[in-house]
Amino acid sequence: MTLNKAAKTWFNRSPGLFCQSLGSAPLSPGSIVKTHDYPDALRTRPEEVRVLFVFGSTYDAALSVYACRDRLGEAWVAEHFRNCKSPASLEDLFEFDALGMAQQVRDWSVFDRVPVMCARLDALWRYAADISRFTGYAFDPSPKRARVAHAVPDHLKQRAQAVYAPLDEEIGKLPDLFMAGPEMAASLEGIPCNQLFSKNKRP
Repeated sequence: MTLNKAAKTWFNRSPGLFCQSLGSAPLSPGSIVKTHDYPDALRTRPEEVRVLFVFGSTYDAALSVYACRDRLGEAWVAEHFRNCKSPASLEDLFEFDALGMAQQVRDWSVFDRVPVMCARLDALWRYAADISRFTGYAFDPSPKRARVAHAVPDHLKQRAQAVYAPLDEEIGKLPDLFMAGPEMAASLEGIPCNQLFSKNKRP
């Protein structure tokens, strides 16, 4: 939203939209696209593109998605799984990384077909100037707020901890801000691949 406001000021229009697939996204100058897609489609897109990939705690994200079932409804949750190119469902959320979040980190962190800046969610405020220079828009995020406790039963939190804590430990070893490229591969070795989210198996 912060980048959208800057672009709206510069281009006198609202450029931001959500696209499920980068392959069909309107990547025209001044457009800002939000997506949960993988980077594959950008290998053949001719437009000049810059990507800000934001990553964070897989545990927090999983609890947030579960809590959205009550707040936004099961249809929203099912659509979110589709947006994440996941063949799994909410019932799988505390069994394994059912949204493919770790695989997203692995794929985006080494992608170099277009410039990709990777930023940890909690560090966005510290690196606002770097993000501004990279995107070309004034990035001035709203004041940081404390996380809202998600209404998730304790037994599910324990299951989520077992699944996602090991992933978060490995993702936590990454720099808070870095440019993606093949040189990052060694830093990703501890983050497991999930064949369910491999390129040839994603929906």
